[in-house]
Amino acid sequence: MTNPTGAALTDYNLTWLLTLLCIPGMGPVRARQLIQKVGPNGPALFAYVLSMGAKYPSLLTQARALAHEHLAQCSQFAVSLLPYWHPSYPSSLFALPDYPLIIYYKGSLKFLNPPGIALVGTRSPSPTGVRVTQEMARCLSQINLTVISGLAAGIDTAAHTGSLNAFGSTLAVLGSGLGKPYPRQNHDLFQTLVKKGLVLSEYPPLTQPLAHQFVRRNRLIAALSKAVFVLESRLSGGALATAGWANRLNLPLLAFPGHPEVHTSSGPRELIKLGAQSINTPAQLINFVQTQILPPQIKHSKSSPTHHFNNYFSHLDKHSTSQNKNQMDPLYPPDPSYLSRLQFAQGAQRHTQSAKTPSTKPASSNTD
Repeated sequence: MTNPTGAALTDYNLTWLLTLLCIPGMGPVRARQLIQKVGPNGPALFAYVLSMGAKYPSLLTQARALAHEHLAQCSQFAVSLLPYWHPSYPSSLFALPDYPLIIYYKGSLKFLNPPGIALVGTRSPSPTGVRVTQEMARCLSQINLTVISGLAAGIDTAAHTGSLNAFGSTLAVLGSGLGKPYPRQNHDLFQTLVKKGLVLSEYPPLTQPLAHQFVRRNRLIAALSKAVFVLESRLSGGALATAGWANRLNLPLLAFPGHPEVHTSSGPRELIKLGAQSINTPAQLINFVQTQILPPQIKHSKSSPTHHFNNYFSHLDKHSTSQNKNQMDPLYPPDPSYLSRLQFAQGAQRHTQSAKTPSTKPASSNTD
């Protein structure tokens, strides 16, 4: 997929793009709409913004100061910026209705090149869940696939360490700024990923970890992946939000069934009932990847029971948004009932957005 704005831009324009995004209430969706309407020209965009109302001159002044502050933070923490027009920007993110116009990163962008599989799950896994996750990560590394996860405790940690121990490719998508990596107990793992992998965030470096940001980052984990593999999760776990994005983006969904008496196996087992591919062993994972992921011509079967997924994830969205009603982007998230209306046989859809305001709920309140 090509850059949908059609803009051929240079890093000279990075400052005005950052300034535009720093205007209160802007967000990536509205910023992209302005760029498409006015054109990728900083002075023209700012002139248009100033015409939007009496409050905007002062807001634009504040945004310019905040943009320079963010750039100073990037310099302080050795964080690089990847704008949406850059050749290395992952084109798969353009499938998202609110793809970030700027990605902050530390590490090597070469880890964006191999196909990646997301390994996600609970922050409180069973010993079996940790072991199996590490085995699956090593398996993917041995066939040169990137392991993608979120640096959280539990399954995420096992996924990253399993890949690193096998000298594989791994990248993490954070729900905080790269100057505030979360959780603190994974500080050493974060530093290792910076040296031997890649860490991404859509947030400026000193952005604190807040719960709604981790909900949002799940869409990036899914969009960067060729498939999403849920290892362990409760029925309402955060990992199922990533599975929900896999469903929206029409990506293969895998699940480790585990043992029925392990409560963190309830989420994957439910996904399998709804049609997710059950994966028990590394050999099964390799076979699935080689037959369903690597050949580009392979597509989903039309008989896939996506309507069951849609109804289930619609329920999860209502549960999630009831706890995270306030979001940073005023045009995000979509109406939670929209999943039941999707027809994935026709491809990923763009969705109507509803107005939200920022949540202040700390990330630590999300335990899965």
